[in-house]
Amino acid sequence: MRYSPDSNLLAVAAHDAKIHIYSTVDYTEKAICKASTSAVTHIDWSLDSQSIHTNDLSYELLYYNAITGAQDKGGASGFRDEHWASWTLPLGWPVQGIWPTNADGSDINSVDRTVAHHIDGYQLVASGDDKGKVKIFRYPCMMKPSQPVEG
Repeated sequence: MRYSPDSNLLAVAAHDAKIHIYSTVDYTEKAICKASTSAVTHIDWSLDSQSIHTNDLSYELLYYNAITGAQDKGGASGFRDEHWASWTLPLGWPVQGIWPTNADGSDINSVDRTVAHHIDGYQLVASGDDKGKVKIFRYPCMMKPSQPVEG
């Protein structure tokens, strides 16, 4: 479950592999996103609340129009300049460096990017893995594998 940046919409993932988008103003369902082939595990909103992107148990990275529920088939390249209100997806271009060498798709369980920028001007992203370790990286983290921030 994740609220849009303006808090007027709520995206709820269900085990039926669909994402239900509700209005928080009148509590009605506004759209259903149905392109995932397995249960959705992570959802993030674009800053303008017009789009969402998701990861699911099939390791898919999918994009949707949040107003209509239609899948945007432009893929990651079509959203390369999109600004995301949050980043919790373990799979995606700006977090590919958080994955250690020889990791499979299930080794990283949680990801969260800071909203604020570090004093040096960059954002941070944290990952939690199967070994119970939390690692902090500079965001975006695209070089595979990247070293966590120390200190």
